[in-house]
Amino acid sequence: MASLSWPLSTNAFTSGLFQLLKVGGESKTSEQTTTTPANMRMDLVVEAETYTPHFYRGRAEPVAGAIMRLVALPEDTTAVVKYRWQVGGKTISEDSQTIRVTAPSGVNEVVVDVSALDKNGNVAGRTTNYVPLSTPSLSFYEVNPLRGVSAIAITSNLTLIGDEVTVHSEPYFINSLSLTNVIGEWNTGQLNNVPNDDWSTMTILRTNDVSSTRVTLQGSNPSTLTETFGGSFILEI
Repeated sequence: MASLSWPLSTNAFTSGLFQLLKVGGESKTSEQTTTTPANMRMDLVVEAETYTPHFYRGRAEPVAGAIMRLVALPEDTTAVVKYRWQVGGKTISEDSQTIRVTAPSGVNEVVVDVSALDKNGNVAGRTTNYVPLSTPSLSFYEVNPLRGVSAIAITSNLTLIGDEVTVHSEPYFINSLSLTNVIGEWNTGQLNNVPNDDWSTMTILRTNDVSSTRVTLQGSNPSTLTETFGGSFILEI
């Protein structure tokens, strides 16, 4: 029988669309005299615009090169006139409560600093958050002729019962904008296969003189050399 588990993600059982990081952040008191509390509580909401399968119960996670939607949540929105943003050490020209930015490449986390300014231009509240960036990955799912694609991932190995098995792969946390450009390269070792029109699905045929083989899939976006992901499992005959 197949060795099965839920999708491989540290947040696989966390529901919701938003990622709340360091609630309250680091509140810093302004040295200026203000008409609003300088230690106003500030929260930050991070929503990643990355792809996850429809059956995934977790939340999308930000990755390098993908869009992040950032929302500042001050304790008292009525006291705030505009916001001052810094993402990855760079000042953002927008001064609204919600912004969309591209996560930088070459780092494991990005520092987001946002200040809430009152009507006098003084800092009423501030929070600094360290947003971790995930790595795109692939998970594999057996396709049943009657029930369709399983919602339970193949973790390490799968046993071939009949003469063939169809396997579907799902990427996690890749840039949603580049999903249509992805190409995949399968390797089924000494086993014959029947390619599908969809790069993410492959039918593998039984070969009696092969007891097991490692099946791999490497996905990439040819328009961006840095956007690659992959996965593998052992198919036992």
